[in-house]
Amino acid sequence: MVFSQWVVHTKIAMIWILWILVIVLEAISHWYVIEIVRYDITPDKISVNHFVIIGYRMLIFSLLYYFFGIHEDKEFVMYLLGALFTHLLIFPILLNKARGLRPHYLGKGFTDRILATLPFIARVWFLLVLSIGMIYGYYNTDLL
Repeated sequence: MVFSQWVVHTKIAMIWILWILVIVLEAISHWYVIEIVRYDITPDKISVNHFVIIGYRMLIFSLLYYFFGIHEDKEFVMYLLGALFTHLLIFPILLNKARGLRPHYLGKGFTDRILATLPFIARVWFLLVLSIGMIYGYYNTDLL
């Protein structure tokens, strides 16, 4: 009985481990395209690039959702918001580190302009608290 519980808990945790791995891989791919290929993958205007990038994120998000069998509406909302907040927290910092920029640097994109309204420490704290809260809510939907 203990082994089967361990397997279930490991499977549940894997969705977040894989999501963070996706964020790391996305930051590496953005670094490559921006620094090596010398192409601005996220220009400040709406373009095909925006739809490709958002489509890629939605595809990965949906595949994780499908393979890990989220069945409750509350669980899905917690997963959606947790994935969003962890991405907003981790991705810019990793990309900036890879590009040799300061961690608080934000580009000219729509999301970056929204995030830029908060000081860096407040933004990190805010997104960290929201990420942890959503991940906790994902595992404890009975408390919602």
